[in-house]
Amino acid sequence: MHRQIIIIRHGEGNHLTEGFFSSRPDHPNYRPAHLTTKGRQQAIRAGQKLLEAGIHDRDVGAVLISPLPRTVETADGIFAGGHIQRSKGVIEPLLTEIGLGDLEGTSTQGWIDRGYGFTDFSHGHTYGGETNEDVANRMSTLLAKIQTTYTTGHIIAVTHALPAYELSGMLGPSKVELGVASPLFLTLDERRSK
Repeated sequence: MHRQIIIIRHGEGNHLTEGFFSSRPDHPNYRPAHLTTKGRQQAIRAGQKLLEAGIHDRDVGAVLISPLPRTVETADGIFAGGHIQRSKGVIEPLLTEIGLGDLEGTSTQGWIDRGYGFTDFSHGHTYGGETNEDVANRMSTLLAKIQTTYTTGHIIAVTHALPAYELSGMLGPSKVELGVASPLFLTLDERRSK
């Protein structure tokens, strides 16, 4: 059996419905983002999708979770079904949202109005944030850590849009813009050559 990494983007958060950036708790403009009622339901459904795909506790080596509230709450929804034990959960800072620098806490509408997309942060250093390359480097570090620390079982990674996007491109045929709380199953042991 090939080991898989199952990437799950968090469920709908109030940062999405209210339209604000939320990435770094240590930033003075940080606004915590929590799951909406719909997001909590999506998280529970994500856990059910894992069960439907044949993923059981005995198959899972670890559930790696970004430390931000919306991802922790998504993992709680996945654990709520009881078929994956909460004890397998590990907070993993490498999975955190892209650092947004001076954009922290600001309106996403302003970002959209300037013509930017949510998968292109190549100019992130201009506002003190991270770039796609920075996030890709974090994901590369994460993969190396998984190979040395979590050597058995499938790995579930509960994360955010851009880390999921970059990680999917490292392990799959192309980068995937993952929908909220939608599991993406990728083979872990065969990293795509660049």
